[in-house]
Amino acid sequence: MIRCDQVRASLEAYYDHECVPEERQALETHLATCPTCREELDQWVHLSTELFPDQTVQAPPFLWTRVLAGIEDREALQKDPWWVQWRWMSQITAAASLFVILTSAYYFQTATPSLDTLLEGGTTQQEAIQLVSAVTTNPNHTGLVLGGESWVEN
Repeated sequence: MIRCDQVRASLEAYYDHECVPEERQALETHLATCPTCREELDQWVHLSTELFPDQTVQAPPFLWTRVLAGIEDREALQKDPWWVQWRWMSQITAAASLFVILTSAYYFQTATPSLDTLLEGGTTQQEAIQLVSAVTTNPNHTGLVLGGESWVEN
């Protein structure tokens, strides 16, 4: 025979239909003969209906389909190699490299005047100093600055 304290400890599982059939049968037998435990069960039922009036909660349609599709999408991303998952990084790197190349080409084209421009007198004093300093830092071009006879390196 089951005792009242055991019934009270099992009322929640009984109400939620989580008991094994043998235990459920023993609880129903005890509840039929014990008014105190039956009153306790009635309180569970009353609180449950007051707090949760709508017990028929259903999942929205196609919920499982959406969950499964999300799982499959994540698995498909994980199968790709890391460089494919980071394909945006290669695009940013290519754009940054192109920007650096174009900027440096423009800068070097406009920053130092050519020797022809210098000899024709079409440069300012500051541009002439830049050209001379650029040429003198390279030992292969010293013949041009020191009065070499030709424009070709010696």
